[in-house]
Formats: sequence, C-alpha cells, structure tokens
Amino acid sequence: MISTRALSPRVGPRTLVERLDWSVNAGDCWCIIGRNGAGKTTLLRTLSGLREPDAGVVTISGRPLAGWPPEQLARQRAYLPQECSDAFSYRVPETVLAARHPYQAGRYWEDSDDHVIAMAALAQRDVRSLSGGERQRVAIAAMLAQDTPLLLLDEPANALDLAHQVSLMRLIARLCREQGKAAVSIGHGLASQ
Repeated sequence: MISTRALSPRVGPRTLVERLDWSVNAGDCWCIIGRNGAGKTTLLRTLSGLREPDAGVVTISGRPLAGWPPEQLARQRAYLPQECSDAFSYRVPETVLAARHPYQAGRYWEDSDDHVIAMAALAQRDVRSLSGGERQRVAIAAMLAQDTPLLLLDEPANALDLAHQVSLMRLIARLCREQGKAAVSIGHGLASQ
C-alpha cells in the first residue's frame, strides 16, 4: 500500500525521523502519537505527497509519489487535514460530493456510511454555518467519499464529541478490516485514538 525507504523529514535543521523504513499494508490501521510540535503533521503531509521528502522515498503501491499524476494519486489516498476552512458557501452534500471529483461519476451520498457519522441531519446546512464538530464530520465524510484504499487522517477526532469519536474509530477499523483499506491516523495520545 504505502511504504517509506530511508525517509528523513526535517523542519529547519531538526530531523523528525531518521531514515524511516516502514510499510503500511492493506487492512492495517496505524496511529502515530506524540506531543505538540513533534512533527506528526509534517510526516503525514510527506506521506500524502503534499510535502516533498527532505530525504528518502515514499511509495504507494510500489510507485514513488513523484511518479503519480495528481488525479491518479487522488484515487489512491485521501488526506484529512487537521483543520478545514471554507472559502465558499456550499451545502453539506455539495461539499462531500466534491471529493468524488477524481471519479467524475457516481453518487456517493445515498450509499455511504454517512449514518455512522450522522451526516443526514446536516444535509440542508451551509458548511460555513456548522460548529467545529459538525464541520469535522463533513470533512471526514468528504474524505470517505473519495473512496481510496489509503486513508491519512490528521487528528480526526478534533472537535468531535465522545460519541462521534467512538463511531469514527469503529468506522475506520471496520473499513480496514472489511474493505482492506489502510489507515494512518495522527493523535496526541491513546485516549484520542
């Protein structure tokens, strides 16, 4: 699925991880935990291809990230950032379905796991009117709508109440177990994962 070879991401002069050799296979569900500022987001952005590796190589399905055209890469991995900002006023379904862009076809909303993250109740809302937790659930739904084999989640439980945190973690575990998706999630501690 995704692997690294001699990956050494840096922030300024500081090396975050030295020569990381790591593989995440189909069905794996990993969590990277650490303190604030440790470089977890930098590592995840490097794994996603949103940041160039300072040293080493990241591959998805055996192909270096640099060799993936953006549209094809969007079909391989979905990335959930720590925070989402909305420049435009869209209803929730439009925001979620925009993640289907790499596929250019097919409806997602009706067949999705939206009931698990309680999206139906938000369907008529403008994304800019949502609370932090509601907006996070929309971002998660959009990531899932991308329907990729690899999920990269940066603090996915941010702003979620306990019930939605539990639902999300169960959903991710089920997707890995039943659909063979691979997931790498970032958190601050075991309680958040």
